[in-house]
Amino acid sequence: MFGLPDEFTPGFLARLEKLRIRTRQRYAGLGRGMHLSPKRGSSLEFNDFRHYSPGDDFRYIDWGLYGRSDKLYIKLFQEEEDLLTYIFVDASASMAYPAGDRKFESAILTALALAYVALASGDRVMLRVLGGSGGKVDPSFVNGRHRIGELARRLHNLKPGGQFDFATSLATELLAIRRAGKVFIVSDFLMLLNSVTRGLGMFTAASMDLT
Repeated sequence: MFGLPDEFTPGFLARLEKLRIRTRQRYAGLGRGMHLSPKRGSSLEFNDFRHYSPGDDFRYIDWGLYGRSDKLYIKLFQEEEDLLTYIFVDASASMAYPAGDRKFESAILTALALAYVALASGDRVMLRVLGGSGGKVDPSFVNGRHRIGELARRLHNLKPGGQFDFATSLATELLAIRRAGKVFIVSDFLMLLNSVTRGLGMFTAASMDLT
């Protein structure tokens, strides 16, 4: 189904459909979705009141509050948008060893499962690869569950190899990301602890919700 690995059976996909990605804060997305946005809009999620101003839509006047206070107030609602989900896959040489652990294959399956959860929820997903060989992986956003097959194809020829400085690589990646959102990093983290700490700290400092 969708050109996915054999592990993605119809039953497994049905279980993924029931999951949702949550964040510790609200982020602005690129379109309508299921997550509360920092912006105020026209969803059914009530947010606050403000005084009526000439030209405001009468439909949003709280007539009950007017009856109690003799003043006109407008109800404000929380906008709902999609969530920008970034999934980083470590493709450095350590992900290939020991070969019997199938570490890299498991990382790919984990990344695709996370991507499917996000896409099935109406969110946008961007795959980014750290290291590796076998061709570049397009880091553009996709949305819609039918695009999961495309993400699988992007990762199909990827092979683990090479080394990189984790903090330096993540700093470069962070410069290429223009909007904050949810970040997953799939890795064995077999690298210098100081580099890992600095790399993850940059995403936290950039207000990313990191897992």
